[in-house]
Amino acid sequence: MRKSIGAQFALPARLQRLLSFFAGLAARYGGGMRTWVVAIACISTLASCRWHGLSDGSYAFTESEVLRDDCGLAPNLRFGPGWLRTAGDTVNLMLEEPAIALVGLYRTNSDGGFFPESDTMILDGVLTNTRYTIRGEECLLEAIAIHVEGTTRGETMWDGLAAFTFDSRTPDRCSCKLWIGFRATRQPESS
Repeated sequence: MRKSIGAQFALPARLQRLLSFFAGLAARYGGGMRTWVVAIACISTLASCRWHGLSDGSYAFTESEVLRDDCGLAPNLRFGPGWLRTAGDTVNLMLEEPAIALVGLYRTNSDGGFFPESDTMILDGVLTNTRYTIRGEECLLEAIAIHVEGTTRGETMWDGLAAFTFDSRTPDRCSCKLWIGFRATRQPESS
């Protein structure tokens, strides 16, 4: 017995339903070549997309642990809220505090595929020529680099590590690192 195309290849359920829909159209309208060309074009377009479970929207960040604090900033750190948006495998996070845009991607495993149990993302951003108070002293910083690694925990929550690197040419006491663990929770939309 011949297997269906969906059974021969490991296609996501959405694509299998779409393939079945086009197969039904082809059977109903005589199975012409045009129907199958349209079906293949649609399926190949959808197959190149990746659906990630994390919802776009506003997220509140709460610190879960301090891993490193050379700066003395952890007790007074303001991190977030932020607006998360995904487009395919690209992730954008606009933080309100500090005011910065982080851009990144969902990570792949060594085979080039994605992690099946959860989505892992890496985001980076740099804020340049800014003033920041470190250890009670106002510092003119060359850059604040922020590196975020996160893992989704459902449609409305993710957690991870945020690493802040504060770089200053002088004085040296203004250069430091801060690493924190965090949890981000989707906030309801205001009406």
